[in-house]
Parts: sequence; structure tokens; C-alpha cells
Amino acid sequence: MSIQSQAPPALSPSQRYLAGILLRLRRLINRSVASMLANREKAAMQFAKGCGDHGQR
Repeated sequence: MSIQSQAPPALSPSQRYLAGILLRLRRLINRSVASMLANREKAAMQFAKGCGDHGQR
């Protein structure tokens, strides 16, 4: 017994347009989140360096 994979049904032009918009939105959100996380990581590293300096003076 073999399992046949079926291709997804073809999208209508309006569905393709909406899928394109959603893909762009997802990419924009991913970039924004990645940038936010990078900024938080940088701030945490600066904070950690600042905490280390206080005990050495």
C-alpha cells in the first residue's frame, strides 16, 4: 500500500496576493524582532560590563 502525496490546490489570484502580503508582513516582523533582540543583547552586555567595573574601584 503506497501513500500518494497530493499537490495543494491552486490558489486564486486574490489568495496569491494575500499570501504575498502576509509573507512580506512576516518578514518585516521577523526583522523587527531580530533587531529588538540584538539591541537588548547589546544593552545587557553593556550593563554586565558596568556591573563588573563597580567592584574594582
